[in-house]
Order: sequence, then C-alpha cells, then structure tokens
Amino acid sequence: MFSSCFLTSQGSGFRRSPRGGLGRIERPPVSRHPKRLWPFSQSSKGENASRQNYEVRGCLEILLEDARKSMVKDLVPSVLRGDTWFLHRFFQSYRSVGTTQQVLELLLKRPLPCLPAPSAISTVLGTWLDAYHQDFQEPPDFPCLKQLVEYVQLRFPDSDLEHSAHLLLAQLQDPVPKEAKSEGEE
Repeated sequence: MFSSCFLTSQGSGFRRSPRGGLGRIERPPVSRHPKRLWPFSQSSKGENASRQNYEVRGCLEILLEDARKSMVKDLVPSVLRGDTWFLHRFFQSYRSVGTTQQVLELLLKRPLPCLPAPSAISTVLGTWLDAYHQDFQEPPDFPCLKQLVEYVQLRFPDSDLEHSAHLLLAQLQDPVPKEAKSEGEE
C-alpha cells in the first residue's frame, strides 16, 4: 500500500562499467510492508502488538495535546481581532481533541499579559459560560465550573463573569428554585 513512499539509499541503480558503458546494479528486493517502518502492521507476537498499540496511543495523545494547545493559543488573539466566528467554532469543536477539563486548564494556565488580554480572556470565559454552559454540567461535583469560579474570583473579582459563574454553580447544585420549594410546601 505505501511501498512507493519508501526510498532506498542505493542510488539510481546504474553505474559506469569499467568499459565505459552503463551497467545495471542489482538491488535486493524491498519488502512491500517493512515491519520496522510501518507501526500498524500485524505482529504474530501478542506482546509486540500490545507494545505497538501503546506506542500508537501515545502518538495519538501527543497529536491531540498539540492540537489543543494550538487551538487555545489562538483564542485570545482571535478575540483581540474581533473574530467571534473563531471563538464559536472553537467551542463547537474542541471536544474532538480534548475534554472541558483539559482545555480549561490550558486556558487558565496562560499568563495574563498587559491589557487588553485579560479582558479577552474574560470574553472567552464569559462566552463559554453563557453560550455553552452545558460544558460545565458535570454532576455531582462540577469540577470544571468550580475551577472556573475560583479562577474568576481571583482574576476578575466583582465582575459580571464572577456573578454568572456563581449563579450557574448555584443553579446546578440546587436545581429546584427556592420559590418552587416554598410553593410546594404550601
């Protein structure tokens, strides 16, 4: 299948003969599926196959992590440019490369440079919380939402974002409003 992708290092296959003409160099046959170069080939040994599966999963995780980092890295600059399209596409597609927890940790680990970047991060978090609040609904403990609340309390105290985060956490922890409870008792 991929045999045409492999090049040999033995030259063109021709060389000058001592008599001045071109003579043919015979090459050893190249395997169509070299086992050392193609990690997905089947192995007869179960131990070898499990090691290869582990290596493939490791490579996949590295690729996904790189994709997550790249996507998160582009969030703040896109907001600073006023590119809300990228912001919404990010929230619609990030789950293909990671979990809410993984992406949130990458975003919150970003250093906060001078203004206007903190307001851009606030915009990113506010959009995530308002338009995609279902991403934070992980009962029973709501770890991502609690992490967001702690971050917002530290970085953006007394802001609308902090109020929204606390309100969503309160709603999720106590889904029945107090007014409904008092009406049910009557």
